[in-house]
Amino acid sequence: MSGAPAFEPRSAKFKMTERGKHLLWGWLIALIGLGTAAGVHWQPEQLNAPPWVAYAACATFVFAGLSVIGGALEGHRMGAWFVVALVAAMAAVGSWVAFGSGVCECAVSIPWFSGVGSDLLGRAAFGFGTIVTSSFLLGIVVRLPRQPRQDE
Repeated sequence: MSGAPAFEPRSAKFKMTERGKHLLWGWLIALIGLGTAAGVHWQPEQLNAPPWVAYAACATFVFAGLSVIGGALEGHRMGAWFVVALVAAMAAVGSWVAFGSGVCECAVSIPWFSGVGSDLLGRAAFGFGTIVTSSFLLGIVVRLPRQPRQDE
């Protein structure tokens, strides 16, 4: 049957654009955050932190996905403002670990060594991270309104 057309899989005909790939990945990342938030809602007894901390951690994925989507939609500042929300959520989680009540038991893992770190070590590490993240957030919030829109 040399005259029969060659089989061509459907996927070979479909080529996704870069924008389409960004939109797909953005929605996938956002849905992971929403799915995790649903898990927090359905099983709050599994938490080792207040629910708002868990929801803030889930929100980092939602905002990361939305920022990818916003970036794919050229000419919109929406993606940049989702980055602001993402960094704010990250700072909130780190702040709770650094300054929240209760004992902070953090695992330490470096090559050839792992164990449980002290409360002071964990709080100091997350405190430093919170300062860096909050500084980054402040820089974005101050700079973003001054930038011209891409479509102008």
